[in-house]
Amino acid sequence: MDRELKIYAIRDKSTGKFIKDLVRPNHKFWEKRGFAENALKNFLWKCENDYPRPKYYPDNLEVVELYCYEKPEAMKIAESLLPPVEEMRNFTEEERAEFNKHLEEISTPIIGVDGKPVNINDIV
Repeated sequence: MDRELKIYAIRDKSTGKFIKDLVRPNHKFWEKRGFAENALKNFLWKCENDYPRPKYYPDNLEVVELYCYEKPEAMKIAESLLPPVEEMRNFTEEERAEFNKHLEEISTPIIGVDGKPVNINDIV
């Protein structure tokens, strides 16, 4: 069973956000790089051929590859156990040790952008 999936998106480099309406409303991800590249090429062609003023500046758009990983069971358990951030600021030493134990269990990369993993410690 595959536990990793590559998907592709078009990102606005100026904002860092993924574009969700380049082709049609709420279409944000593609399963093949070629489909994302074709969507971008079609958009650029429309910009060059005097279609209505584009919503996005063409030079700011890029195709990016995303790596999605199945969420580990330890992560699901930790999410259900961890309190809100406001409460974590007032942890006792024992509570902090328990929290750190959960972080170690779930600290494997869960998603990556352009081949670079994002670690749970970078999110928390």
